[in-house]
Amino acid sequence: MRITAVLILVPCLLAGGVVGDMLRVPGDHEAIQGASDASSDRDTILVGPGRWVERLDLDGHSITLKGSAGPDSTIVDGTGNGRAPTLTCDDGENNATRIIDMTLIGGKGKNMIPRGEIQGGGVLVVDASPIFIRCTMRDNHAQYGSGGGASIIGGRPIFIDCTFQQNKSDHIGGGLLVKEGQPHFINCTIADNIAPTGAGLYAWRGTSSSFLGCRFIGNEAEGHGGAAAAWDAELDFTQCRFTGNKAPLGGTAVSALETAPNMVQCTLDDGQDVETHD
Repeated sequence: MRITAVLILVPCLLAGGVVGDMLRVPGDHEAIQGASDASSDRDTILVGPGRWVERLDLDGHSITLKGSAGPDSTIVDGTGNGRAPTLTCDDGENNATRIIDMTLIGGKGKNMIPRGEIQGGGVLVVDASPIFIRCTMRDNHAQYGSGGGASIIGGRPIFIDCTFQQNKSDHIGGGLLVKEGQPHFINCTIADNIAPTGAGLYAWRGTSSSFLGCRFIGNEAEGHGGAAAAWDAELDFTQCRFTGNKAPLGGTAVSALETAPNMVQCTLDDGQDVETHD
């Protein structure tokens, strides 16, 4: 599915259908996970302002999870004992599952052997296709692993007006890791993330990711791929901007192995370069 097709589909995906019940946190439930567990398809969970220390698993529910006062005021904090993402979608969630106006922090990732290492600090998507709108993934750390802000292992999730900022991984993909699947990013900001390789984004071989109107700002790799790195993966960038990304070994904007990125009407500011290797 290319960017044009996604743009055509987005209004349909976001259009209102049959509306279920409204569950309020706090009010009807004291915790977000409790409201999710009690929900039915088409329900909306409206979360009030505050810092909610929880790790969420949506368990395949086709629900809308929405912060009532916007992402800056509705913070889900995944810190705690052991390791887990702050939010997990790994039970077949589809485009009827929407996460809106929330900030997800403090996640540490999950051991995904045999499909990879520790992955997904803030968000872990496995064979699922939820929609994220105006969400912020920040200050997550895939410790000893990859995909600090989010890791996608299959499915076609869509991220609209989202921010991945100040996330970290100890391997690849400080902001984002696309291990499997075909994610789409529209008007997103990927900024100030850190990783040895692919600080903003790392795309694994065989994947296909599209970015429309996105901004890659100030991501810093220890080696290659400041904003993005890819290994035999399809990367489509349309009207994207690359600013202040750093990679001392090359590819401050993009470092691509085997498959060159497709870049249309993109802006590379001073010091930003694309390197490709066969």
